[in-house]
Amino acid sequence: MDLLRELYASQFADTSQARELVAPVGTQWKLDFNAITHAILDRRELEKLLALDRGLHEWRLTDKDWNYLEKVRTLLEPMVQALAMVESVAYLTLAMVVPLFNIVMDKLEDVDVRMLLLLSTVREAIAEVLRKYYAKMDSTRLYWIALVLHLAYKLSWMREEGWEAQYVEDDVP
Repeated sequence: MDLLRELYASQFADTSQARELVAPVGTQWKLDFNAITHAILDRRELEKLLALDRGLHEWRLTDKDWNYLEKVRTLLEPMVQALAMVESVAYLTLAMVVPLFNIVMDKLEDVDVRMLLLLSTVREAIAEVLRKYYAKMDSTRLYWIALVLHLAYKLSWMREEGWEAQYVEDDVP
């Protein structure tokens, strides 16, 4: 592995610009996102590395593969951004949960996965899990109360986001 890292670093004109190789881990999508991001950023250097050794040639990615990686990265990005937002605050509040869900779900819906059935299936699976947990918030008034009491949200935000009337009527208990 050290030899591979050295060969990889040597592909950069300025070796101080070489990033650490990131190996994806199947159960940690943030690491997958980071591995894909680094591969995309270092595509030219990776292709030079694979051209150096015929034994590595079978691992070369086609333009179609690179396009697929770009789409996977785009699919994972909203969740990585949401996680970064959660990690950046000193105190996570209930009032942040619902808007964060909305942001992630909206961005996920905007991802263009046309003609890629697998990515469409993955996007739908992610959205289904998000909808499942989002629906659980309906079973408690705590999230609703936190939003209504938050200075930035109140009932007007809920109306703008298209919430059902039962949640945003002025006389809701």
